[in-house]
Amino acid sequence: MRQIFQADPSRLCAVEEADRHHEQVHGPFARDVLLRESPRVTRYSWNRVERSRDLSGRFDRRPGAWRFIFLDSEPRFAGDPEARVPGHLSQRVLHDHVNFLRDMRCFEAEPAVAADRRSGQCSTAKFLLVVEVTRESRRDELVRLRRELVSALAEHLPTSDGGRLLVTNEIVREMATAPIEEPGQLPTGEFRQVSSRLAVDELYCDNATAGVELLTCPAVREIIDGFLPDELQGHLVREWVGFDRS
Repeated sequence: MRQIFQADPSRLCAVEEADRHHEQVHGPFARDVLLRESPRVTRYSWNRVERSRDLSGRFDRRPGAWRFIFLDSEPRFAGDPEARVPGHLSQRVLHDHVNFLRDMRCFEAEPAVAADRRSGQCSTAKFLLVVEVTRESRRDELVRLRRELVSALAEHLPTSDGGRLLVTNEIVREMATAPIEEPGQLPTGEFRQVSSRLAVDELYCDNATAGVELLTCPAVREIIDGFLPDELQGHLVREWVGFDRS
């Protein structure tokens, strides 16, 4: 089971300070806690959005999102919160959110590898493809488009110049959040009836140019053009892997 958290920077400090706090204080502390106290957590990482997809299909637009955090735990412990952050430490971690983030969204997802062409390379570029239902009347259409997009990427990745790995993350449910000092700083433990988020899919490539070429090839671009602008967000991200015990 995978948890995916998306957050915006706090408005009570500069974005640079929010970045510094997460990367130098919160992230390392969470890593140490999870490594020491949560052997059932298998992977912890975060992604900082550097550029977002623009109207030409390239990634030269200012960031349209801030950070995504990925937390994997063993499947048999999916429903056990203690498998992630022990209760005696979770409040310290959660309350630290007031120092750098707001508007957090918390998802549970089913990860799956759609294409894997790795053979010892270290990918240097990662893209996130985020599908959001903004008009309920188009939900079924978005489900279809997203499946076609994944299929096209999986088909063309093995023969592309630099495409390496495609991991799909279909959203199962979304947890509600509550404010502390700003909105969306504390997960409530209660789940929304329906989530507007359909997926947060991950594409790894040798470099950013290779990813842009794959995402703008005619077969893929034709499907992407079927999404309305606010239904599919693409982000070029910088990934930090705290640990991977998988």
